[in-house]
Amino acid sequence: IKAALEDLHDPKLLTASPLLDLACLGPAANGRAELLRRLLSTLVGELAASTSHAEKDAARVLTAYYFDRQGSHERVAEGLHMTMPTYYRRLRDVGHVRLLELLRLREAAATLE
Repeated sequence: IKAALEDLHDPKLLTASPLLDLACLGPAANGRAELLRRLLSTLVGELAASTSHAEKDAARVLTAYYFDRQGSHERVAEGLHMTMPTYYRRLRDVGHVRLLELLRLREAAATLE
């Protein structure tokens, strides 16, 4: 998840992601990198819509750092008015972990169909 998020803005790197083989992206075809990008964005949106304050914060962190590319971790944390420990907890312990859980759920549902 983290590697795919880091490669979002570099299509060449994103096309090398092992996540492109996920069944939840649909049939194999061209444009899978864009499908993966949209799926990750959708999953972050699900975190943003959560009733959990930590998940909402995680969505803000993921969006600011990976999608909007607002700068370094320190700069993003400052912009979101978070301490660095809180920022990293939201990024790693909530953001990356929950995205992986949501992705696994999507993949499980897709492989059952």
